[in-house]
Amino acid sequence: MNTEVLSNTKGKRIIGTQFPPIAIYEDAADFEDFEILYQLQSRVNPRLKAETGNYALLNKSEIPFNIQGCSYAVAPFVHLSPSQPSRFSDNTAFGVLYVANTIETAILEVTYHYAKTLAETPDLKTERFIAQELLVTFSAKLADIRNNKNAHQSNDYDTSQTLALKLRADKKDGLVYNSVRNPHNDCYALFSPKLVKVITTGSKFEFLYDNNQLTEVNKLTPFSLYTN
Repeated sequence: MNTEVLSNTKGKRIIGTQFPPIAIYEDAADFEDFEILYQLQSRVNPRLKAETGNYALLNKSEIPFNIQGCSYAVAPFVHLSPSQPSRFSDNTAFGVLYVANTIETAILEVTYHYAKTLAETPDLKTERFIAQELLVTFSAKLADIRNNKNAHQSNDYDTSQTLALKLRADKKDGLVYNSVRNPHNDCYALFSPKLVKVITTGSKFEFLYDNNQLTEVNKLTPFSLYTN
């Protein structure tokens, strides 16, 4: 298995706008500072535990304090959904940060999975989903599995999850693989938030679904109520 060394690679990620940045991760300078802020804020913010997630899942050295977008980098590793396993994790013990090489790839990946979620909700056939583009810069040594067909099954993640467990045990940074939803494009699966150098926000997008099918994607344009 070849290794792809990537330095300051730029990628795209799409998340729902219901997941804003978590201020406490952005405000802390290091883990000790984070714990102090957590203890202080927990007295007045009853939602803090839900917002910060289970940060015990991460070694404190893996949290990239002092980078822009720290909370966006950490979120996939502290907010796990066992009911929604991903290609390289069953989402019970560890998370994965997924990044796409282009915005088109990121959109196709997220819309496929969102439509699948809608299909599992019988009473919800029509939906409007607003998403935030994240611009991710990272450096990593990734296992190149683009020639491993068994790890690229459309809906069966058993092989890919087993492979990811082995690579994590071997202390690999993550994987580069083919986008299953947008062929001939790459996706990256990062095993640690510390691989991220910076995450900034980009455009917002509107996704319209009807009968569990994506019917329209619109890039939203900021506007001002004040005109000259």
